[in-house]
Amino acid sequence: MRPDIEAVSETLYLPRYALALESRADRPIVLDEEAVRLTENLNETLASSEKGIHRKLVRGRLPRTLITRLTLRIRHFDQVVRGFLERDPDGIVVSLGCGLSRRRRRVDDGEMRWFELELPAVIGLRRRYFEDTNRFRSIASSVLAFEWMDQLPDEPGERFLFLAEWLFMYLEESDVRRLVVKLREQFDGADLVAEVANRRVV
Repeated sequence: MRPDIEAVSETLYLPRYALALESRADRPIVLDEEAVRLTENLNETLASSEKGIHRKLVRGRLPRTLITRLTLRIRHFDQVVRGFLERDPDGIVVSLGCGLSRRRRRVDDGEMRWFELELPAVIGLRRRYFEDTNRFRSIASSVLAFEWMDQLPDEPGERFLFLAEWLFMYLEESDVRRLVVKLREQFDGADLVAEVANRRVV
């Protein structure tokens, strides 16, 4: 079934295009050759849609400063995950609002368990490119519909790392507060790594 491309926010595609463009640089901040192939495939998908993002980005028209900022952020989150897995090899990573990120493939140590949460329209698009396995699972839900938390393993002593990359800036402050409090209540001792933006940036 073809995913509802028009239901997916254009901002979803920016990090993927930036990473693909950066990967073609002589000395890339992050090298991800699969991101290049994914971008080429996305171009074909978006070409038949009404998304302005295709016309803007298919020719690589992204400011260099934006590409650098996005890929530096991607690299930082990659490093955070690798550090977490080194400390807690049996830990579980949960990517909130994962978009089209393929971080799980870049940081996979062969044993980690990884959950990706996104809106149903985005999960539909992701499943064109990324399959669920016994270690990698996707959850189609709003991050604010807290029932998704019940789909995570409930094992005594289990360590969790929650990633909120480019997510909180799209939520109301009160919703961010509710989410953080709920994570604290249900996953005591978990780590949360989030990008924080001031009002001007938002």
